[in-house]
Amino acid sequence: MKNMNNKVVKAFQSAFVNNDLIFQFLDMFPYPITIYKPDGTIVFANRKFCEVYNFGDISEILGEFNILRDSYVLDKLGMREFVEHIFQGKASNKGDFTTPINKSQYYVKHYTRIKEAVEKISVRNLTGFPLYDKNQEVMYIVITSHTISEYEGKGEVIKAQEYMNANWKQKFDIVKIAATANLSPDRFARVFKQHAQKTPYEYYKHIKIRKLKEKLQNPNLNISAAFVECGLDYNGKYKRFFKESVGMSPSEFREKFCPHKEFRK
Repeated sequence: MKNMNNKVVKAFQSAFVNNDLIFQFLDMFPYPITIYKPDGTIVFANRKFCEVYNFGDISEILGEFNILRDSYVLDKLGMREFVEHIFQGKASNKGDFTTPINKSQYYVKHYTRIKEAVEKISVRNLTGFPLYDKNQEVMYIVITSHTISEYEGKGEVIKAQEYMNANWKQKFDIVKIAATANLSPDRFARVFKQHAQKTPYEYYKHIKIRKLKEKLQNPNLNISAAFVECGLDYNGKYKRFFKESVGMSPSEFREKFCPHKEFRK
């Protein structure tokens, strides 16, 4: 992952230095991209960003929105450490970034809040890095992302899904999860299944499997350690559930996807 990100940074750097048409190219890029001046002012957002975050006219915020001055983005959305790191000139990643897909909620200072009958939440991985000019001065800050999952529906279900995504290491507790939706456990289970097409526990298990797949690709962890990192026992039921969900055992997955052979065991 780190090597891949380094290649992406180098590709962007080369393009910005050598191609005056780079913004036209990035406008067609299949992932959301925003670009900022070193002072934090946004100067570019591509079509995919507008599509994902429901912007009709991005010109409304270009030259106006400043990510370094927006407490909603920095604190409520939990991006302060990530943003400050990249604006200090260091590449950075932020996993499991959860945000509402609603332009009024994301850029709260610039829009009137809109109430929607159906809510939508996106869970994304963010990558941010600086681009330098020929004098090695920071020219731009780039932030891009890719989607891990999206979900929409009743507000109660959204809250529960957010809670499980944020607390996936904790033991499954239907009472605590139902409380986030202000419903009794029985009522919550029925509502969740109706709108998410799976039980709360099935949803929770799939979060665990997604996380476990990430850990199994970490060359610094052996298979047992990857399970421990996810709060699981390698000899427990999740070993079988992993194979049922992924179509291969954890060791087979490790053999196929871990890039460093010496760390596969």
